Amino acid sequence: MPSPRLRYRRATIDEALALVQETVVIEGPTARAYPDEGTRFFALRMLERGTADADIFGMYHVVESEGDTTVGHVGFHGAPGDDHATRIGYAIAEDVRGRGYATEAVGWIVELAMAQPEVTMVRADTARTNLASQRVLERNGFVPVRGDGANVFYEYAVDP
Repeated sequence: MPSPRLRYRRATIDEALALVQETVVIEGPTARAYPDEGTRFFALRMLERGTADADIFGMYHVVESEGDTTVGHVGFHGAPGDDHATRIGYAIAEDVRGRGYATEAVGWIVELAMAQPEVTMVRADTARTNLASQRVLERNGFVPVRGDGANVFYEYAVDP
């Protein structure tokens, strides 16, 4: 589901380190509210996993093509495990939400996951109170499989 209005740029280890240290060195202009704490946490998790720059299962900046503005991130919480499942996460800067960017970004990351032969399941979760995020996942074919007091857990089965 690539879109002419968005593109995706792999975050490097150096960028992740800068994000964690809060010394933002993101190439080009950014939305006013980017990066946020969720992006910084995602970068920290990428560093903790020891994700290499060439690893496809990393973090990607979501960039508006017009204006070349970074508006959010989307990525994997890690490579698939023995169950052939991977988990995704995403966030769009608060000042540019409501434009469909999250829906497009999740669609793109699902397509990327589906292209990997070792992936048969994509998982995601969101706060029970985050109805917008739930709609993003459901628009992209995710199905809620369980919930707890705070979160709803979703799965997307990749066709063989």
